[in-house]
Amino acid sequence: MAVAMTGRPGGMPPRESPCRSAADFAAEGLLRVCSNGMPSWRDLLGMPPRCPAFPARAGFPTGRCRRRREKRCRTVLLVAEVFSAASRRTAGSHALHYLYELGYAGPRWDVKPKLRWKRELANDRMPVEAIVSMDGWLVTFNDWGAMGHAHAVVVYSPDGRPVADWSGDQLFADPSLAQIARERMSVSSIWWNEKAKYYFARDRALFIGLTDQLVVRIDLAGASYRVGPLARFREYATVSADANALTEVWKTSLRFSSITDILAVRAGG
Repeated sequence: MAVAMTGRPGGMPPRESPCRSAADFAAEGLLRVCSNGMPSWRDLLGMPPRCPAFPARAGFPTGRCRRRREKRCRTVLLVAEVFSAASRRTAGSHALHYLYELGYAGPRWDVKPKLRWKRELANDRMPVEAIVSMDGWLVTFNDWGAMGHAHAVVVYSPDGRPVADWSGDQLFADPSLAQIARERMSVSSIWWNEKAKYYFARDRALFIGLTDQLVVRIDLAGASYRVGPLARFREYATVSADANALTEVWKTSLRFSSITDILAVRAGG
């Protein structure tokens, strides 16, 4: 299963800039992606809150951040869970995706997920990585076991509609990306976005920094992309300097039930 999350500091007004996110495969074919802030998995399981930015110590209450202007930890707003095609949750032949809205947990940290949308993804197996913006744009990268081939980049709108699906062959038609592909090729995969940096911009765009000199700009709503040096994209300097725009991908091991599983138990399913 995969999970992608977005959030903002608790008790603070919504920010226009997107949040951080994390993505990785875990036990039982689950990929979980988290964005903006550093939410603890304890929050999702209804456990007592503990802020990863400020570990509990004697004399310091849990659930408090170091940042002077923030009274509570960042709260997860969106959680995207993706189950592989072989998962117990998947009846079809493709990866299955759920997008949940959690909202503000409140002083009691009472998390009540609300399903926004559910659908099969383009991937036959499972996305290797996924990121989600604050306003719900989901972007997945590559297919498990064959990176850089089919479904190298897939974009889904906030309502779950597939917007773009580019294969490695399409991306590597650009000479600059073709050079990267030749340098990062293995027997089964092309590690074209290895160590890439991702930045969501406010104009529904995603910047992918592949190297210190090469950037890909994806127009999420327009289903198009451009490749070029940093100097070609004037807004890249601004967005890359914004810590809230940087989307981090965390490699995790999630050995507990997903939100989907928990809701099924609550419903008696």
